[in-house]
Amino acid sequence: MSTFFVCSSQAKILRILESQQVLAKKNKFFKENLGFKVENATIGAIMIGDYLFRIRKFIRNINDLFVNNKVQNLYDTILL
Repeated sequence: MSTFFVCSSQAKILRILESQQVLAKKNKFFKENLGFKVENATIGAIMIGDYLFRIRKFIRNINDLFVNNKVQNLYDTILL
């Protein structure tokens, strides 16, 4: 029983260390490219924020196409 407990404890410690290494790599990337350190939840929020920004930009482009009567190909708008 004690052997199982030791092994499971070691497995938990290894998982924690691996997750810390992954977080350290992500932090290094964000610090080098964005200039700040982040946590796991912040990384997810940044990714969601990026997608929302792209969707808003797409909607703005579509809105400009119809409201301002720009002669523009819809395909070009999607690529922007």
